[in-house]
Amino acid sequence: MTEPNLTEFRAWLVEWDKADSTIYGYLATVRIFARWFAGCHDEAMTPVAVTPQDVRRYRDDMVDQKRSPNTINYYLSALSTYFSWAQDAGMIEASPTARVKQVIVQKSAPRWMDRREEPATGRGAGGRRPGSPGRRSGAAQRGHCRADAQGRPAGVGSGGPGAG
Repeated sequence: MTEPNLTEFRAWLVEWDKADSTIYGYLATVRIFARWFAGCHDEAMTPVAVTPQDVRRYRDDMVDQKRSPNTINYYLSALSTYFSWAQDAGMIEASPTARVKQVIVQKSAPRWMDRREEPATGRGAGGRRPGSPGRRSGAAQRGHCRADAQGRPAGVGSGGPGAG
């Protein structure tokens, strides 16, 4: 199996002022896709040989391999850029990635911080930074979380015999 000659694609990415890390990632992605393509078709990958069905199948294979949606979408984006270059260079009339949808990324639900994580925010009880002016939280205003074992507000005497 031969890998595609990516020298001109790399030069095009440099011309478009892409970061070195982006260039490296895109070239690696195209090489991975080329190996996948050659394994499926027993022929070298060229921009002309790739069809939208190939790109969809590649996406679906990555989904089946349980790749993360962000990884799959990155690969599709890199391939889209590669085929944009091929189109600009006159190798193909239309990109095979043009009508291939990306994978939906599920947003994770917000989660609550536990007591060990709260100090890392720099905020104390009541959602304020220590020493900052402002209102206390409703719980602190009502005396909750600031009581002794009998439920009396902290700092109030015991009220028992001999008090006062």
